Amino acid sequence: ELDEEQTARLKATPDAWAWYSRQASSYRRAAAHWVTSAKRAETRERRLAQLIADSAAGRPVPPLTRR
Repeated sequence: ELDEEQTARLKATPDAWAWYSRQASSYRRAAAHWVTSAKRAETRERRLAQLIADSAAGRPVPPLTRR
């Protein structure tokens, strides 16, 4: 699960929050795990920024796309 600060940053971009919140709970859980499981703070930050950008664009993050 994303922490309060991460969730607030996601909500700060209305398009990203709208798209993210419409996704299946399994996607939201996997995306949150992808962000929070990074060992380094820099990596978590980069992944959160990518999650926000991709959600705003209406697409899943690359590690969670279906091939």
